[in-house]
Amino acid sequence: EVVCTSLLDATKVGGVLQVDENEVVEWGAFAVTVPECLTEKQRQIILSAVQKVAKRRLGGGLKVNAFNETLCVALQFAMLPPMQPKVFMSVDLGASKLSVSAYEMVQQEVGVFRVVELASRTDVFCSGSEIEYRMMQWCEKRRPFQNSMLTSKPALFKLRKEIRQALKTLTVAEEATIETDNVVGGHDLQLVLTLEDFEHECADIFDSIVSLTSAVLGMTGRKCVPDCVLVGGAMRIPRAQRLLAALLEGQGGVIRKTVDMDRAISMGAATAAAFQCEGRSVSMALDPEKPFVELAKRFRKGEGGLDREDSSDVSHPPGTSGGA
Repeated sequence: EVVCTSLLDATKVGGVLQVDENEVVEWGAFAVTVPECLTEKQRQIILSAVQKVAKRRLGGGLKVNAFNETLCVALQFAMLPPMQPKVFMSVDLGASKLSVSAYEMVQQEVGVFRVVELASRTDVFCSGSEIEYRMMQWCEKRRPFQNSMLTSKPALFKLRKEIRQALKTLTVAEEATIETDNVVGGHDLQLVLTLEDFEHECADIFDSIVSLTSAVLGMTGRKCVPDCVLVGGAMRIPRAQRLLAALLEGQGGVIRKTVDMDRAISMGAATAAAFQCEGRSVSMALDPEKPFVELAKRFRKGEGGLDREDSSDVSHPPGTSGGA
């Protein structure tokens, strides 16, 4: 409901998708992303809920697709020009889980590429939320008053906000201050979190990144994957990057930060909606030197974009004839 309302508001005067007063907006496709570890039953529950709301709010002919988050990231990296056959990995340490995937892009014929998943694994116990919780416990142990902050919702809200800001600071500094007034029971909180303390508290989480990456590498049967794309806010943490870089560099690989770490999944979902997606692979017909020019044409009105839904075949190439 929130997403649909935001989309409709965006088409109004002053919105980022503003249309002419007499122009009727047709929504060609609605893409929702899901973790690769979900079962088929879980995917169908999510897809059914999205279809029900999106079609009611945006139009009955709307085509709704569900794509793996890791596949969406892979598309964003694969489309960086010039497009050419490659093997690469993605490491996504987001708010709810750690996902590591390996992909290969092959050229089927001139101008036609296919991105195929080689291996993928997810750890739901390793996440940005877990890092935040560890640091809240760290603050709880060092509070200079008796009242517990972890049993008060207002205190948790204030504490989480300060910790998130502190973690951002620690990506470029050696220490950060966690400070909030009247956090609980009229008490103020002021603590100094050093980079060393932070890395010590979350050492096992950072080690899990290396372990899961090694496991996925082993599943591919390859000794080396040249490129590893970083995604997710928590992958900005220097220690996470250092440990992963050390693992890959020893095998001839490098980490890449060439896609938007925060929006790669949503942007990749829009890309996937423009092409033929078959579960864990996508076929794309693009100019390898100017892929984004061709992609833009698929979303423009009257230029052979996404087709509105005419069957229940999920593998039918999505598109938009209406321009949104």
